[in-house]
Formats: sequence, structure tokens, C-alpha cells
Amino acid sequence: MKNSSLQKFERIYKSQKQLFIDNLIGGVAWGIGSVIGATLFVALLGIVISRSNNIPILRDVVGVIIEEIDEGKSLTPLPGTGDQ
Repeated sequence: MKNSSLQKFERIYKSQKQLFIDNLIGGVAWGIGSVIGATLFVALLGIVISRSNNIPILRDVVGVIIEEIDEGKSLTPLPGTGDQ
């Protein structure tokens, strides 16, 4: 029993190249999945916040955020940023 499981272990981990490729593909897939999931979460959060203008508690918070964004748009660009 021990001998057959040891042989399986050696056979699986014998090929370092295959192990590297498997881990690389798994890591890339995990990274892409994380980015897609975070994008969907932030998009849904944005939709909920944009529609929350009817909720009295959040109305003031959303109003302050919109005012800050509008003030930021009206500021002059920093020197050396290329925006003229």
C-alpha cells in the first residue's frame, strides 16, 4: 500500500515543468477571476448607490460625493501633467 502511493507521488511530482505550467495556469485563472468578480461587485455597488438617491439616509452622502466630484472637475490641472 505504501509503495503504490509513493510511486504515485513520485510520478505526479517528477515533472517539474508540468507542475510549473499547472500552477501558472491556475494562478492566472485565479487572478482573472478575481478581477472579473471585483469589477462586477463594484459595478453593482455603483448601481445601488446611484439609485439610492430616494433613500433619505444615503441622500446626503451621495450628494456630498457628487459635489466633491464636481469640484474636482472644475479644478485647474497640476503643472506638468500635460492637461492644458
